[in-house]
Amino acid sequence: MRGQNNEIPFVLFTGKGREEVAVKALNLGADRYINKIGNPETVYGELSDALIKTIERKTSKKLHAESESKYRKLVENSLLGIAIIQSSPTRSVFANSAMGKIFGYAPEEIGDFSIEGISKTIHPDDREKLFNRLKKLSEGKNIESSCEFRGIRKDGSTIWVELSSSPIEYNGRLAVQGMFLDITKR
Repeated sequence: MRGQNNEIPFVLFTGKGREEVAVKALNLGADRYINKIGNPETVYGELSDALIKTIERKTSKKLHAESESKYRKLVENSLLGIAIIQSSPTRSVFANSAMGKIFGYAPEEIGDFSIEGISKTIHPDDREKLFNRLKKLSEGKNIESSCEFRGIRKDGSTIWVELSSSPIEYNGRLAVQGMFLDITKR
């Protein structure tokens, strides 16, 4: 079943078989193994519990995947530039296409900037302010939700950017998510 990408919950319920059969079934993708030898009330209670928990886990995984897909589409299609920065070492780990358009880079370039790469997108007079903001957010401190700064595009031109940032968890680590809006015309 798993070899055919069938994700239906599968609980092996048998009174015959050996431990190696159960191990093989679990390694091939069975969700649980229940031995039916024993008190019927206990065994069928265990089977019922295993089925309920397996279905709940599968449903939860499916809902999580759907939610993640919706979030990914929202972020990727946003008109706001979105970037995620982690510290230790400080580096950007994600940027959407709008972020690339604002600063004139491919999103993959921005999504892999070291501290030096991040620095070159910030006007020298605004770097200290922004890095202090990043440090405070990384430490979980409360700060104003948004600020304005001068950015430097890849072509060297200066733009004005409004930044709204907040701490998030990304890949199991604390990070800062920033949302960027080019306000140069304003």
